[in-house]
Amino acid sequence: MCRVIGLGAVLFIFGCDGFGPGYTDFHVELGHNCQLIQMSGSIVNITVNGSLSEEDCVPAKVVSCGFDQKYIIAKQQLLDEKYNPVSGKYQFWIVDAPQKKRYGPFSDKEFNAKRRELGVPESIKMRSTDSYRP
Repeated sequence: MCRVIGLGAVLFIFGCDGFGPGYTDFHVELGHNCQLIQMSGSIVNITVNGSLSEEDCVPAKVVSCGFDQKYIIAKQQLLDEKYNPVSGKYQFWIVDAPQKKRYGPFSDKEFNAKRRELGVPESIKMRSTDSYRP
């Protein structure tokens, strides 16, 4: 019995944020080797080719996104130096997934203009990243 309790305590500790994969962590395939990845409450990225380098991903904190077979659109909430969300500060991104090309960051107005220019369908709607959780 003590072994079961001890094992449960170890699993609980290592399942919490900061000690390994937490209960809020997940990843979802968005197509063309792009993924939505949540590594903590504040670290939510969209990776292109599995890379988290600044040039190859939509940086944290992605709060909503949408996608189809070609495009991924995302809304990013800016973070301060301690990775806390900055209230009311957002940027927008567009990823051409087959081309592995990322556009942004944009203001809301710039995003809508670029979306029209690229022909990103209006049928792609952004939804909360939490809604993608398996």
